[in-house]
Amino acid sequence: MSGEIPERAQWDSGIQFILTCIGYAVGLGNIWRFPSLAYEHGGGAFLIPYLSCSFLVGFPLLYLEMSLGQFSRSGPAVLYGRIRPVYQGIGWCMAGISLMVAIYYNVIVAWTMVYLYVLVMGRSKEWSSCRNEFNTIYCQSSLEDQRCADENGATNATDWAFFFNGTCHYGAEDGIRDIRDKLYETVLPATWRAAATHVCYSLAIAFGGLMSLSSFNPIKHNCFKDALIITVADAVMSMFGGTAVFSVLGFMSKQLEAPIETVVQSGTGLAFIAYPEAMSRMPLPWLWSALFFIMLFILGITSQFGLAEVMITAIYDQFPKIRVYKAWIAVGVCTTLFFAGLCMCTRAGIFYFNIFNDYTASFSIMFLVLMELYLIVHVYGLANYMKDLHYMMGEPKSWLGRWFGPTGRYVQMVWKYVAPIESAAIFVVVLMTQIGNKLYYGKGKRLYEYPNWAIMFGWTLSLLPLMSLPAFVLYNLHKFSKQGRSWRELFRLQPKWTSYERNMKEQQKKPQNGVNGTTQVNVVPLGDELKPQQAWVEPNLQQEPAENGNGGVENGNLDTNRQRIENIDLDEERK
Repeated sequence: MSGEIPERAQWDSGIQFILTCIGYAVGLGNIWRFPSLAYEHGGGAFLIPYLSCSFLVGFPLLYLEMSLGQFSRSGPAVLYGRIRPVYQGIGWCMAGISLMVAIYYNVIVAWTMVYLYVLVMGRSKEWSSCRNEFNTIYCQSSLEDQRCADENGATNATDWAFFFNGTCHYGAEDGIRDIRDKLYETVLPATWRAAATHVCYSLAIAFGGLMSLSSFNPIKHNCFKDALIITVADAVMSMFGGTAVFSVLGFMSKQLEAPIETVVQSGTGLAFIAYPEAMSRMPLPWLWSALFFIMLFILGITSQFGLAEVMITAIYDQFPKIRVYKAWIAVGVCTTLFFAGLCMCTRAGIFYFNIFNDYTASFSIMFLVLMELYLIVHVYGLANYMKDLHYMMGEPKSWLGRWFGPTGRYVQMVWKYVAPIESAAIFVVVLMTQIGNKLYYGKGKRLYEYPNWAIMFGWTLSLLPLMSLPAFVLYNLHKFSKQGRSWRELFRLQPKWTSYERNMKEQQKKPQNGVNGTTQVNVVPLGDELKPQQAWVEPNLQQEPAENGNGGVENGNLDTNRQRIENIDLDEERK
């Protein structure tokens, strides 16, 4: 029917959803960032703060985002605007950051395809030698200058093969022993800060990806269990990858007769320089190289799907009538990413890549976490959101559930106290670090310092997504003005929020001063101020929700909200 808005899609199965989420969360950072981070902060002892932060902070924040997406049945671009329109820009900030990260992730995936192409064409020796016409005069191979490495290791689906291959060679035990040392560093604040920062980025908190993916779940799906599975999978992948990588680094240090700190690398240097050269000297080098780059391709492309999905979901959530053109929206977003990444395919591409890598997802991520926590805990009300979670997840049936369950005291304490303090500390540290940061590429005599214009460009990348915050305040103010609605509604719960009817009923039962502890919910006010709202919303929104025998709101009222929200979407499009 013309003008009809298609219903929101759903996952075919829970397994499909959880595997997609794990593929999105587990990415290249687990392979090329975690090992070097662990080495810099106490080796294997780094696992103590890392695992503590993963389950004490990372898991509750991940659960918060997944539950928000599932309960609202919407992506971040409109989710926060339904709670308070003045905060809608938070979601678009997430979409903007994900889009910029996807630009250089696209390039990483392309690099892996180039290496696979060279491998298939039988030219794999080119990446282990400086004697090629495309090499610059600055090309050097420490393995050519000294005795070469013999074996290698990596991770993911092929990890077991790489793991055992690396750990069974002479020198591997030195690398593994090194990550068990330096227990004293676990008490240093810098170590805990590094662990917490890595957890937030590794689990893609405040990127909006898992929130978007969760919005396609049934409203009563057990996202608490899913969040726990994703956290465990991410931690296991990091630990397993770290062990495999350090076994290889230990072996390489023995072969080179050099301290292990001289061979520790991170990022693209580890994945596209050190590993390929070492693999070229292994027995069956084509097999190990193929497995390694296929693994990198899978890690990159699955994360890329999630990053692109944030912007795709944002567009058709903001404009519901174009959901029928989702395939074309996806083509448009991917085409944009393709052309934006072309600058990193030039001779200066690695310099642009480093700018994007260092500046796109920096302090802005932690700033969004702080705003998200403030909105849910203090503006919407933590006790109020617990009622929404009770509807989704059910009531706890034991003391364990009351403390550590989906609505337990544990997640409430983290959301209200632990996460805000930790996020604020990380935000300040990352911001101050970036303010005094100078960007370099290379090392030794070939160290290149980026000019001032490149630093300014990086700051522009950091701040650009945050411009969505004031932009959507002005957008919604203009929108409400055209609809004849007061600017005060920017600070009120909107009818599209899933539990709007319950909130309005509870507000009507309160005294006119309305304050009940710290969990007051500001919805459409009573009395004469309600009249303009009645002219705008659908008539069925003003009906009293049915009550059950215990005086509570029937669950059926929330179940019918999906159709009500679709009706409001259609009404807005017509206006």
